[in-house]
Amino acid sequence: MTTATYTPAQAATPPRRMAAWLAVALLSALLLGCALALAEGVGHLADLPFSLVIDGEDVTDAVRADLNGLSGLEAVFGLACAVLALLAAAIIVPLAVMFALLVAGVVVAGVLLAVLGVPLLVATAVTLVLLSPVLVAVWLLVRLVRGRRRAWATVPR
Repeated sequence: MTTATYTPAQAATPPRRMAAWLAVALLSALLLGCALALAEGVGHLADLPFSLVIDGEDVTDAVRADLNGLSGLEAVFGLACAVLALLAAAIIVPLAVMFALLVAGVVVAGVLLAVLGVPLLVATAVTLVLLSPVLVAVWLLVRLVRGRRRAWATVPR
């Protein structure tokens, strides 16, 4: 007589969970690399050919002096705050627009229901009340033509 035994394999981390952690690690490394590259680029803004004019006054030199005076950590922190603000705006603005469109749609639907729906319901109710004698006569005629069903006629033998 032959017997077979089953031994389950070692429980390993599911591939999905491992892939998710790998994706988080790669995204973190990518964001850190972008932040460091941007921090390095902040120091070279003095070389860029642009000018900033506010209320008719050229403030380019003051902005360049402020940016050049930042240390590496200050530049990374400033860029991180700017990126966070942009991400927050990228999430909040579409949500606010969707909410505004949803509220507008609900208001328009309510107005259309009030303007068109209620009069149609009233017209339907009045029509049914006015035609009720005709409907009763049609129902009685159908019952007369079809005849009465007997309980024994519908039971299979």
